[in-house]
Amino acid sequence: LQDARLQLAPYTKPHMEVAVAAQFSPAGPTTSGRFGVGMLSIGASQPGGLIKLASVWEMHEEAARQAGTTVSRDNWKLVMPFHLSDTREQAFEDVREGVLQWNQEYFEGTLGRPSAGPEEATIEAMTKRGGAIVGTPDDAIEAIENLFELSGGFGGLLGMANDWATWDKTKHSYELWA
Repeated sequence: LQDARLQLAPYTKPHMEVAVAAQFSPAGPTTSGRFGVGMLSIGASQPGGLIKLASVWEMHEEAARQAGTTVSRDNWKLVMPFHLSDTREQAFEDVREGVLQWNQEYFEGTLGRPSAGPEEATIEAMTKRGGAIVGTPDDAIEAIENLFELSGGFGGLLGMANDWATWDKTKHSYELWA
């Protein structure tokens, strides 16, 4: 590429929110920090993603300092799959098959990488390591408080829609979130 640049300009303030996706490489946090825009942490649900949250924010802030821009945790969104039901047991049952299919189709079929092994691919294991919020509204509150503590604070939590459950159960999950 010659004279390549990130296509952000022209924009003026006020403007609609702009955010850069961040996973595990420094590319997302440094780009969003450089331009003083929001950041979407899409890797938070992946193994190792939660322990990286604080360092992702540090990279974001450092890039902003170097570029002379300002960033705010209010513009930092974590992206996490979730499913709620009336009981924890029902929530896990609602998504059990969908999670296995998602692991196989998405990670193996789309990304071309091996999905987690059988023990790690269960929804119970994923939830225990913090890679998904599954359970009751009280479980969700506890998980969000944990995310807040691990990250040092963030501006929003975006639910990753992934068709783990039937539409009726998914709608009920959204109603419980509301």
